[in-house]
Amino acid sequence: MATAAELTTLLSARGVPPETAAHLVDGLAGMWLLNEPAEVLADDLAHCHPVPSPEEIRVSFRPGDGDQLWRLTVVAPDRPGLLAATAGTLASHGLSVKTAGMTTWPDQAMALQGVTVNGVADWDALAGEIRQALHGKRPVSVPWKPEGPVRVLSSGVLTGQNLITVEAPDRVGLLWAVASWFGERGLNVEAAQLDEQGDRAVDRFLIDGNPDVNGLATHLAGTRRRFPWVRRLSPSRSGGQET
Repeated sequence: MATAAELTTLLSARGVPPETAAHLVDGLAGMWLLNEPAEVLADDLAHCHPVPSPEEIRVSFRPGDGDQLWRLTVVAPDRPGLLAATAGTLASHGLSVKTAGMTTWPDQAMALQGVTVNGVADWDALAGEIRQALHGKRPVSVPWKPEGPVRVLSSGVLTGQNLITVEAPDRVGLLWAVASWFGERGLNVEAAQLDEQGDRAVDRFLIDGNPDVNGLATHLAGTRRRFPWVRRLSPSRSGGQET
């Protein structure tokens, strides 16, 4: 797990002024720090300097740590549907998302996405497509077929948001399917962390709102009956209790 002190030092080495680095690090969602090594996160954060203009969108790819792995960094004005547009563009090219993290700074209405993808593409052209999708100038179409089993957990956090955990078969388009479901309901993803456990994806989303977790499970698994594995947890000091 990266620490705030590590990131501040690494940002300074990348030419980010101390005050800017402190503001960026102080505003990070805690779950985002779990996503990648400090060096990778610092490279993502460095894209936030200088501070972007209100409508500016920054998209870039760089080689990742592994064969055919690439790291995508996106800095854009925060809004519902932002993550869906990025994930959908990647999925439309058949690219597999290996890890992803998202964090926001509400005082600046700014969002940062860091995504590690596996595959081969014309990365410069793809960056342009993502930028167009985020500007709303390029429709995103992803072939999606629901598949189970799916497990969805909802846990309220003390700051008022809800932490949604989705466990589902890991495949191309899953992130888009989840993120677009949120976006269509006007639910903003304030932070996200994606992980793999074998052939299963375990994705966590911090949501500003109270989503219908049974509806999300239905959307992903393709059945309308009530899910016994959908749970809503209430916040507590021990991390939640089943209700």
